[in-house]
Amino acid sequence: MTSGGTHYAYTDLAPTGLPQNGQSAPDWQPATGQVVTPPGSTEPQPTGPLVIDIGIATGILTLPGQSPASTFTPPMTVDLLNSGGKVKYTVNPADKHNQMTATAVAYFDPLAGAYTQNMPQLSGQFFNTGRRVIAGMNYLYDAAGGYLGLYAPTSGDSDQAKAFQSANGAFEAQYFPNANLPTGVTNLSIQDNVISGNQVNGISINGTGSTGNAIFGNSIYSNGGQGISLTNGGNGGQPTPELTSATGSVLGASTIQVVGSVAGAGGYTGPFQVQVFASPSSDAGNVQGRQLLGTFNTATTDFSAEVSAGSAVPGYWITVVATPVLGAANSSQFSSAVQLTA
Repeated sequence: MTSGGTHYAYTDLAPTGLPQNGQSAPDWQPATGQVVTPPGSTEPQPTGPLVIDIGIATGILTLPGQSPASTFTPPMTVDLLNSGGKVKYTVNPADKHNQMTATAVAYFDPLAGAYTQNMPQLSGQFFNTGRRVIAGMNYLYDAAGGYLGLYAPTSGDSDQAKAFQSANGAFEAQYFPNANLPTGVTNLSIQDNVISGNQVNGISINGTGSTGNAIFGNSIYSNGGQGISLTNGGNGGQPTPELTSATGSVLGASTIQVVGSVAGAGGYTGPFQVQVFASPSSDAGNVQGRQLLGTFNTATTDFSAEVSAGSAVPGYWITVVATPVLGAANSSQFSSAVQLTA
């Protein structure tokens, strides 16, 4: 994950499963991490949800069996992004000079339904860093794709670098997979987002338990892998549509005609909603879907339809995505691209 040429460490987030209720992006669980207490300490070292909070100045640490409530005072090392210590810093509540240290760390037994952001309990550990951690690092949040990225300067004279260094921080820019991702993600609606610049796929849907995930109206481009990736039966194994031609329409220069075919999975034969996308000629080599031109429904597997040309001109690349209208909204991958001709 990069931003302005800066390389971030990042991990993928698991969905909460909560209804979107009209939101353009799904609701995601916090990234997991690990709180490591000093060698020789009797304190546990569990893994659980770890929230980088930019609202409150205090930290919150919950561990099973911690009663009565108190204030946590020993130093602790905080591993972030499921990184196994490759992205970490040390919190010492007694050190008030370090800008990354929370003003205090509340310490108590987990409260049912609280401070977990609907995360499965795992070990029951939960840690809220408090906002002061941002003194030593930057963050990126991909609400559409479900990724959290962090960057920390490990050298230099900036205030941010000094804060991170004085917290004994370690940083390695790479992708750290989330081992707690569910085997099935169902009925998400990923809509009206810009999804770009990921080192891997823009959107990944994996496994036979992942169905009904609708992908509508997004601008997806310049991702290192596929724009939309369905693997191991994800989204019901919806076949990728085929696009055979895209030409300037006989109806005028303001429209184009797309011709192709789409198949269903599991005996489904239609109708389908087809989204038509345009991408500039410079996207050659890994065309995804930069601009949505329009949509149409087709009741048959073969289609020939008119859509607005938008800003597309001859030489632009055209792709389509198909989604069943009835039953599970299993959006497909992008079709192979064809060039728009006059």
